[in-house]
Amino acid sequence: MRRRFTIVEIMMVVILLTLILTALYQVFRSTQRGASEVMANQVINDEVLRLVNRITDDLREANFVDQDLPPTFDDEAQARTFNVLDGKNQLMFTKVKFDFTKNPSTFASDQVNYTQLRIVYSLGKADPDNATGPYVLFREALPFNDRRQAQSADKTKFPVMNDIDHLVFYRLKNPQAPRAGNLYLHLRMTRQDKAAPTSEKYTVDIVTSVKERGGDPE
Repeated sequence: MRRRFTIVEIMMVVILLTLILTALYQVFRSTQRGASEVMANQVINDEVLRLVNRITDDLREANFVDQDLPPTFDDEAQARTFNVLDGKNQLMFTKVKFDFTKNPSTFASDQVNYTQLRIVYSLGKADPDNATGPYVLFREALPFNDRRQAQSADKTKFPVMNDIDHLVFYRLKNPQAPRAGNLYLHLRMTRQDKAAPTSEKYTVDIVTSVKERGGDPE
């Protein structure tokens, strides 16, 4: 004779299945959130890497860097207290393009066989009402003609990166270093889920350097 399940037994089975399914769902959601966190963190890692590569590649193409921008500090401790919005927190360098197809004997007295492009990286506040950031990084490019005259009408300036917590450019004094030393960049960016402001933040904080090279064509 086939046994019949009682209502109590059926209810127990339903409750047990509900608990199992709930536990499985929680595991799935936790795994999904973990994967989303990893992906979101990887995105900001990639953004930081792209920005650093862009600046360092720009610098490697430069013929010379301004003597005063960025400024020089005695040690890292001084650099760590450097204000992001300080007027000297800029990276200024020049790219020179020579033209050897022209005959120098035909040049005017103020003419040269090259043109220049002056690049300036600087920072501004994303929100004027927020005293501590985040900041926006700008890249400005000003061309000079073969008479070393600035072509202001062709100047460009655009934002390179938003939501920067901290970014300073600097040099460090080193008596043993050759004429061309290292330029340093200290960058910090933080990712936080805007839909969940109380969630844990993920911060990328790096210091990197690039070898300064070249000199004024004159």
